[in-house]
Amino acid sequence: MTKDDIFASVGLIVIESQSVETLIDLILTYVLQDGSPLTYERLLDIKKTHRRKTLGSFFKQMKDRAEYSAGLDEVLDRFLESRNKLVHRFREVEGHNLESSDDIAKVHRFLNELHKDTSHLMVFFAAWIVAWQKQTGIGKGSLEQVMPPEGETILRDILFMSEFVEQHVFQKEALGKRRE
Repeated sequence: MTKDDIFASVGLIVIESQSVETLIDLILTYVLQDGSPLTYERLLDIKKTHRRKTLGSFFKQMKDRAEYSAGLDEVLDRFLESRNKLVHRFREVEGHNLESSDDIAKVHRFLNELHKDTSHLMVFFAAWIVAWQKQTGIGKGSLEQVMPPEGETILRDILFMSEFVEQHVFQKEALGKRRE
């Protein structure tokens, strides 16, 4: 592993984390609506508002609108902290100066963990959208139609996980208690 490999990994993970943000935006817009009717004008307003939001504010909205299993909640928090450390506070990453092979190895471990969390969240959020599509009939089967052949493995993971979304996401009741 070289410095160039580290920089390439950083670029890949930043792009992947943007995909997670896009999926969260879709979930907040369509799947976990805030109760207001989704008119065309409201959709434009949501899109405008979401462009200015931080990833942390997206996560807060998600947690305000639903509850999550302990394992998923842990991954969400770890991803947010690590992604923000990578993007905004890289000097806090152990080995950030990349001056030795040991430093490079430490940063590599940090990036590998963040990459794993990012990959898991991409699959989970895509599965959540697929589960919602199955439930509502809106856009059902569209992922299968647009996925290129090289995405067959991830498509299988997404479709499999879509059957288990309800085990990780819970509707909030008016008093903030989870539905039993």
